[in-house]
Amino acid sequence: MRQIKSFAVLQTSKVMGVLYFLLGLLFVVFVVVIAPAPKGHGHRGLFVIALAPAFYGVAGFVFTAIICWLYNAIARRIGGIQFEVSGEVQS
Repeated sequence: MRQIKSFAVLQTSKVMGVLYFLLGLLFVVFVVVIAPAPKGHGHRGLFVIALAPAFYGVAGFVFTAIICWLYNAIARRIGGIQFEVSGEVQS
């Protein structure tokens, strides 16, 4: 068994922020294709659609940073998540 002792908070948060941004883009595409545009709210709807990926990205970054920091603090006290790997260790 191996243990994840800690996460690099900033690097993990950057990666997750980008993943959440891409998830936000996917969400926007889904909404634009599937959902009809409400009448009378065109500009407001476009504004929300344009900001949704950025919001998802920033929220993903912030919450991942918090979770990584908490994980690192807890793992120092009680140990990290254990997992089993097979095969050779590659460098």
